[in-house]
Amino acid sequence: MNKKLLLSLLLIIVVVTNISAVELSKKFMVLAEQGEQKLQYSLTDKNEKKLTFKWVVDNPNVLELEVAEDNSALVKTRAKGRSFIYVCSEENPEILDKCQVVVNKDGVIKILAIGNSFSEDAVEQYLHELAIAEDIPNVIGNMYIGGCPLELHHTNIVNNKDAYFYRKIDLDGVKTETKNVSIDVAIADEDWDYISTQQASGFSGLYETYEKDLPFVMAHIRKQATNKNVVYLLHATWAYAKDSKHEHFVFYDNSQEKMYKSIVESAWRAKNLVGIDYLIPSGTAIQNARTTDIDVEKDFCRDGYHLNYDFGRYTAACTWFYSIFRVDVRKNSYKPDKVSSKEANVARNAAYTAILNPFFVTNLKVFMKTHK
Repeated sequence: MNKKLLLSLLLIIVVVTNISAVELSKKFMVLAEQGEQKLQYSLTDKNEKKLTFKWVVDNPNVLELEVAEDNSALVKTRAKGRSFIYVCSEENPEILDKCQVVVNKDGVIKILAIGNSFSEDAVEQYLHELAIAEDIPNVIGNMYIGGCPLELHHTNIVNNKDAYFYRKIDLDGVKTETKNVSIDVAIADEDWDYISTQQASGFSGLYETYEKDLPFVMAHIRKQATNKNVVYLLHATWAYAKDSKHEHFVFYDNSQEKMYKSIVESAWRAKNLVGIDYLIPSGTAIQNARTTDIDVEKDFCRDGYHLNYDFGRYTAACTWFYSIFRVDVRKNSYKPDKVSSKEANVARNAAYTAILNPFFVTNLKVFMKTHK
């Protein structure tokens, strides 16, 4: 039998005890055009029950599989795009495990944030390292103007204004900054796989501010993007510390809870307003972390609204990582040196539960006791 099968459905006979114990060696791959990489699954607790397993490629225009006899398959690219590879059983239609595959020009994931200091907090530290820990080569860009609201992004686009600091983290994790860059220049700089937008923190819980400017901003970004397979993201940021002195905290009656709920509702409505693909619930992750006994006094903020440099930023980066790659961040091996093992565990679980339930706060003390 020819091992090179172009079918999207491929069958394998295996012996397992518990089909939930099937696990793929990778949960996310990025491959260059004409690239290939081995993917395999492992089985545990054998009980001699024969089951028929199948590999399923949901977009055979992008990928093909060459199956081997050792529970592995060689993933080969056919075209740029996105696909999932699933492992299922004939006896149980449930998906047992999956791997997301992105095929692009050079096999490097590229993420661009069009934001402000809150995107600086989220993506300029630790996100690159989290991805590298999962063997995901990546480049990250951040278009930065401090406190920049969607209204100013709108104005800058209309005037093609080169008003931004363009921070870029390269394949080796080295960050550079270029001054006086326009949004159009930054978008054209790479074939970005992911592009995010966000509202300035003080307005992030006021839906009418999204409604006014986000449709224009997103329409322009879509027009300028060079990658037809780009995924669009909306960053739902965090509520201020309880004792924050930020001038816009009064919009929420100086209530952290009210601000958080307003951000969640407004961001979700804004996402649907313009057809954004994914919401990144950094605000929910931070609020989840606030249910623990870590940094109770400061609420993970260094000045009442920006995240602290270590734990806070790491929590946001974990949320971005899990939102984009859908790889369980609780199993990621990377943590910053200044973040303790206890803090890292809280940060990862805060991000994990935020993706599971982005619209409500999860009590991490309870969750972490029952999910070990």
